[in-house]
Amino acid sequence: IELGFACFYAVELLLKLAVHRLYFFINDDMRWNIFDISLVIFSGVEITSSFVMLSEGVAREGMNLTFLRLLRLCKIAKVLRVLRTLRFFRELRLMLDCVLGSVLNAIWCIAMLFFVMFIFSLLLVQGLADYLGEYSRENGLQSLEDPHVGDIMLWYGSVGRTLLTLFQSTTSGVDWRDCYLPLEQSSSMLSAVFLLFVSLFTISVWNIVTSTFVEKALKIAQPDLESLVMEHHLKDVQDAQALLELFCSRLGCSDSSSICYAQFKLLTEQHNFRTYLSARGIDIKNVEVFFRMLATASGNSEVELKVLANALVRMKGFATAIDLQTLSFETKITLSKQAKGVKELGRHLRRIERLLDPGAKSGSQHSLPDDKPTLLKPIFSEKEAHKSSLRPPN
Repeated sequence: IELGFACFYAVELLLKLAVHRLYFFINDDMRWNIFDISLVIFSGVEITSSFVMLSEGVAREGMNLTFLRLLRLCKIAKVLRVLRTLRFFRELRLMLDCVLGSVLNAIWCIAMLFFVMFIFSLLLVQGLADYLGEYSRENGLQSLEDPHVGDIMLWYGSVGRTLLTLFQSTTSGVDWRDCYLPLEQSSSMLSAVFLLFVSLFTISVWNIVTSTFVEKALKIAQPDLESLVMEHHLKDVQDAQALLELFCSRLGCSDSSSICYAQFKLLTEQHNFRTYLSARGIDIKNVEVFFRMLATASGNSEVELKVLANALVRMKGFATAIDLQTLSFETKITLSKQAKGVKELGRHLRRIERLLDPGAKSGSQHSLPDDKPTLLKPIFSEKEAHKSSLRPPN
């Protein structure tokens, strides 16, 4: 079985190399590709060494490469990437992201818990050491064999054992009353320190740790850009399909039919239809302008129902700053093109004027350049027209 899987992975790798060639090492999945090559090489080395050692009658204990098999489990991570594209696994992907994203927080929380427990362990061990020293001086060394002293050594025999006792008492590993009784019999101050530790952990520390993880999970739970785009696109598609079905049910036609302005106006005058559009966030101020715009774009007096539904979906919401900026920019471009056209038209008209009035060539040197906008002079002034009317005919 192992040899079969190794051959399968090797053939797969060779086929990928034959198709992609050098692009295999520079594409988006190059890290996974290099990882696959490493696994195939390690598998080949392991299988080859096994056959050589078996042929020579040598046990495999000299070269153990079984730990490399654990690296193959990392290939499961490639399968987990599919979870990002499937909506069915959205909750599972969210939980995995929260677990992976809270690893660093977990490390710092463990460090904080260890620091607090270590401080209280030092206080308890030092206090118990002083108590046992005084107890042995008063009652003799044989008193150290008393059951009371045995309980103290069981729970607080060293700093490490005290750390374990404090951790168990705050994580339901043991009942904290069992740890408290030896301290109560030894010193009231040490029992107060233990109660302070339990209260501090129960009320403050654990809540702080929980809030840290919750805050991190809420940040990770925020949808990324790809998810927002996908959800917005799916929402628009669903709204367009719902509007298309509404048109078909109201007009009694198929989704490939067209609608004229009179039919659309009758629909918009219905209160239920207006309410439906308002609930979807669609507000049409001027029905005639909106329909004429679509009809002009399609080059026909009627508009397809699919085109109308998609246009209504794009009308959702209010105009944003980018919409106003785009409109202003397009207006400036149109005005610039119009000014260039008027300027070019003026130059052509001046050329026509000079061709019709040859006498204007002598005075053209005193005229303004063609590239500056000037008022066109009339071809015949009123004075010249009056003189021509008084001139006797030949």
